[in-house]
Amino acid sequence: MTDHFEMSSDESTSSELRFDSLPDRECAVEAIVVATRKFAQSSGVVVCVPGKGDSIPDLTRCERFRYADQYGPFADALRQGEEVTIATVLKAGEVVAFGFAEVPSEDGVEIMTIDVAIESRRSSGEKATIEINGESFEIGIGHVLVLALIESLGADAVTTNATTSSARYLFTSLGLLSTDEENSCLLRREKH
Repeated sequence: MTDHFEMSSDESTSSELRFDSLPDRECAVEAIVVATRKFAQSSGVVVCVPGKGDSIPDLTRCERFRYADQYGPFADALRQGEEVTIATVLKAGEVVAFGFAEVPSEDGVEIMTIDVAIESRRSSGEKATIEINGESFEIGIGHVLVLALIESLGADAVTTNATTSSARYLFTSLGLLSTDEENSCLLRREKH
């Protein structure tokens, strides 16, 4: 019984739940977007979203990433002209984050994978903090990456399946909303 209570208590203070409870969601998302751009600028990172025929940054030190094995196949798909999007965040010329979006469908474009190098994650201290309505929220390299993906996709809608609270906070703080009453992991944003 004690373990269940402690887990519930931790969940109630998560960034995801605190962000979702803010009274003016649209203003909160705009504040996060502005803070993300400032963070990217002050961190000295460069965002790269190569098109067909552009060079794709090499991924070095693959052990720093959870999904490094997906980088090569997506890079090959882009080189072969498939409708995929790759975004990378580089620091000092090295990839510190990457993300992929799949082929567009009638539902929009799905962001399939995002990955941030272990030492560049918010949990490792690579972050900025913003206050919204008296609540503190962290902005990190993942925000820079997802914002680049959202802004580079030429679809009317962006979707994702964010399976952790941390990932859901990242996506919802940039404007995606839950679309399924039975599965809060399915998120969507209509582009305007």
